[in-house]
Amino acid sequence: MSDGDVFSRRWVLNEDELLTMLWRCHGGENPDVVLVELYAQRGQSRPRRTYPLWARAPRSSRHIRRENRLER
Repeated sequence: MSDGDVFSRRWVLNEDELLTMLWRCHGGENPDVVLVELYAQRGQSRPRRTYPLWARAPRSSRHIRRENRLER
């Protein structure tokens, strides 16, 4: 499957993208066109990841700030 292949892949949409897509299709737009436009927008808004997911640096843990706690 080539990188430009839009229709032979599984899609994970967030709620806003799904609602926008459904609303546009309900308004009479072609679902294929909406899907291609969504794919194009995703490519522009997000840079491509050049490293594998497992190679990310470990996250640091959050520390609780105790200075704002009420003391009795």
